[in-house]
Amino acid sequence: MRIKNLLTMMFVLCACAACNDDKNEETPLNQVVAGKYDGYTKAVAQYFPAGQYADKQSITLTANEDGTVNVTYTSDSFGEFTINNAIVKSESNAYTLSGEGETVMAMAGKDPKTYDCTLKGTIDAAKAAPSFEISVPAVMGGLTITFTQGEAPAAAMVAGSYAGYTKAVAQYFPNGEYAADQTIKVTANEDGTVNVTYTSDSFGEFTINNAIVKSESNAYTLSGEGETVMAMAGKDPKTYDCTLKGTIDAAKAAPSFEISVPAVMGGLTITFAKGDVPANK
Repeated sequence: MRIKNLLTMMFVLCACAACNDDKNEETPLNQVVAGKYDGYTKAVAQYFPAGQYADKQSITLTANEDGTVNVTYTSDSFGEFTINNAIVKSESNAYTLSGEGETVMAMAGKDPKTYDCTLKGTIDAAKAAPSFEISVPAVMGGLTITFTQGEAPAAAMVAGSYAGYTKAVAQYFPNGEYAADQTIKVTANEDGTVNVTYTSDSFGEFTINNAIVKSESNAYTLSGEGETVMAMAGKDPKTYDCTLKGTIDAAKAAPSFEISVPAVMGGLTITFAKGDVPANK
């Protein structure tokens, strides 16, 4: 019996020692969350409440010896953000970060200026869905940048108003009719599609709802079907089916759209390009 009790005590002592060793070797929280996080951002301010998205963004967390982390983020639009000695805590199977820092930002072509900013963030235990929020109260009525890991929603990336010119081609005018100062508007929907609207003084109103957006080769493609309300030769307005296809590069530098209306004038096709009507047209 004594031998059995002795063996039991030895087993308990060894187990306790092992637990203590594991505890001593536990990785500090700041080292657990340290690393580079890739994703996209959405910036919201008083001047653009709907938000501006940016893809291929990175936030870096560097562990300090005192258990804090330094957080750095550089935005092409909003400058460099540095939050040193941010606090890391473990809460409900996740890690939270909070801290204060500075951003160096150049507004409207002026010399760079330093602004105070605050950071808060959450990193799940698996690091599968980290999120960060940086606030700059003194900029543009209050600027807030949220960071999400992963690829930006395609619909959000293409949303906006595009100014340019159009060329309309039909059986009756095969060489094309040009129109300057045209605008196509793309609005993102919650389901990942977009609504596309365009109003032409010559050809009426075009509406393509729930167009599909895909990310392809550093650009986005759009396709969909819709309607145009058009009044021909002084007659009452009539609704015609139309189709849309378009391409928007990642920088939105050279967007192009094509709207086709098969039932009008032997087949009407309107192409949109950014910029001004060519000088020789």
